[in-house]
Amino acid sequence: MSVSNWTGCWRSYRELRFVLATCVCFSAVSCRPSQVPPLHQDTHRLLEIVGEYGHSNKLNAEVSPKRRLSKASTSSRNKTQEEGPYQRQIRALFEQGNFNELEKEAEDARHGKVRVVGGMWKVFLFYDAVSKPAGEGEATEGDWSAHFSVLQKWASTYPESPTPSIAIAETYVNYAWAARGADYADTVTESGWKLFGERIELAKSHLVEASHLKTKCPHWYRVVQAIALAEGW
Repeated sequence: MSVSNWTGCWRSYRELRFVLATCVCFSAVSCRPSQVPPLHQDTHRLLEIVGEYGHSNKLNAEVSPKRRLSKASTSSRNKTQEEGPYQRQIRALFEQGNFNELEKEAEDARHGKVRVVGGMWKVFLFYDAVSKPAGEGEATEGDWSAHFSVLQKWASTYPESPTPSIAIAETYVNYAWAARGADYADTVTESGWKLFGERIELAKSHLVEASHLKTKCPHWYRVVQAIALAEGW
């Protein structure tokens, strides 16, 4: 991966440290219930990996001029692509189970630093398209189950790719919020908090697994941030 790509990743790492520190500072006034459980083992491991993940990838910096030219032409080719059509394209590939094309799209978004019209990063839009069930209404348990089934098949097909593992982790974060709901904390049921916690823990475990893979992805940091904000680290 190029220097500029991992410069962005390292910036995300610094931003993540700031987010974690902010969460700790505001934990006393959190809207969560007063009885906050202790941090789980996966949380401690994830906090350790944050530093390791960013540091290890600073080493893979050199990219050939041919590779840089290829990436530049890829970025130029996609400058006119819009957010909605791009996400519909990714969603269609996901629903078709076309994991080969999904991997190619993820690689392009990750290494090409490509944006769509309006400036949104493709890598963010890619994961957003595959990290929750499709549809405008509230997803049913059947919808979530079917979505996870496709993700697990993707992960089995490409066990060395970080993309399905990170997508599974982000889906568990979204699934956790589906159990909690968007209302104030004092309106959340005990079972809602229980499911929220269990699903966040599953998200952490998949991020830990993804961290052991050779290929790294900058979106990994964003999912860690989502977990940190959800739990008020």
